[in-house]
Amino acid sequence: MVYVRKILICLFLLFYVQNSFALIFSESMIKVLAKEMEKNSNGMYECHAEGRTIVVELYLMDESYLDELNADKIASELDDDFSAVCACHFINIRYDISYKDRLGALRKKQVILRSPDLLNFNSETKEKYSTKGHKKALGVNLTMLKPKGWKAKEGDGPHIVQNFEYKQGTNYVSYMIYMKDLPTFFSKREAKEILEGGEKYGIKYEDFGKDFLGGNIDVLSSTMDVVGNYPARRIEYKMSAKRSGVTINIYGVNWIVFYEDVYVLVGGSVNTHDQNAMPMFGHMFDLITNNVRFYDQYNDKNYGK
Repeated sequence: MVYVRKILICLFLLFYVQNSFALIFSESMIKVLAKEMEKNSNGMYECHAEGRTIVVELYLMDESYLDELNADKIASELDDDFSAVCACHFINIRYDISYKDRLGALRKKQVILRSPDLLNFNSETKEKYSTKGHKKALGVNLTMLKPKGWKAKEGDGPHIVQNFEYKQGTNYVSYMIYMKDLPTFFSKREAKEILEGGEKYGIKYEDFGKDFLGGNIDVLSSTMDVVGNYPARRIEYKMSAKRSGVTINIYGVNWIVFYEDVYVLVGGSVNTHDQNAMPMFGHMFDLITNNVRFYDQYNDKNYGK
């Protein structure tokens, strides 16, 4: 199913009339999106909204095509822009499929698409990005799955290798890859030791944003994590910064990795301080980071010891 761009245009107009600074679509706006989907299906299915879920009601004369109606297949066929809208606004899609079995009995099958499916991480058409050969990557071969419908562009700064972004008017969600030389080489064990006990070495990860991001930083949490089977420090924060005289509220989650002699930072940010939205975006950034890999770790048995 391919959803044409005009479905989104109608919703965006409603969106900006209601509140040009709102970030996540309201349930009433999701109802409009569901009805626009139905209108543009040419009678193939009916749609309605239940809370933050769009319900698509399909009827099949038999079960011939039933196996093809699974989460991976449906996610791969959704329009890129539509997938990005649903993922970034935390809209689930549920397919209620009615069909007749071989004996003619009416049966039902339900398929639910959630964030991982709509980000395209489980789809056959998933797109992989690699830093291999990039002039800013300092020899590091990092790979990740690009979120479906997000735009990719090289970062403006000297150490920003890549940005992936979803932008809609004043609303902006991005995920960044940043790399910089370290003063010395760290083994995997040494990197974990320093990331776990940074204060022993005079490092305060809670203050990382003062130099890196600028602005008024408020670190919400600082915990150990793993990125691509490599020890990492996960830092969740919010901040306020001025851009062109306008104060912007930002929420983000960054992961710090000491990859041999390279400082690697990956993470996402979004312009919001909404207490209800922040955990949802935090989960989205977790999902994206869960697909980050350091390619060399699979080729060398002694790598990172």
